[in-house]
Amino acid sequence: MLPGDDDEDLEEAVPENKLTLENLAKGFWLFRSAVDFFYDMDPCLLRPLKLKQLVEEGLLPYKNIFNEMKRQRRQTEITMYFPKIAADPETSLTTSSTAGRAASANFPLPQALGYEVDYL
Repeated sequence: MLPGDDDEDLEEAVPENKLTLENLAKGFWLFRSAVDFFYDMDPCLLRPLKLKQLVEEGLLPYKNIFNEMKRQRRQTEITMYFPKIAADPETSLTTSSTAGRAASANFPLPQALGYEVDYL
């Protein structure tokens, strides 16, 4: 082993995270298909139901990971719609008399965005 090879070994030692929403959904589908296969094949209803229960219990940690990842993705997508406003030193400290002006200065009026507004 050469002294310069340590970095390459570390890169190879860190596995790629394959727990993605798509991979987890595919895994759930595969397990559901397998349970359905045994349910359709076995004349006894008890064994496939017990298998389904065991599979669902075993997949519970993965379902929790899946739900958390979905929640985070949904939260990320929602925050993309909020505009990022740069802090303006003149408007960052507002008083009650300038609060209205400061708020309207940061956001364009609907007319400026091309919307027709009828206030009456």
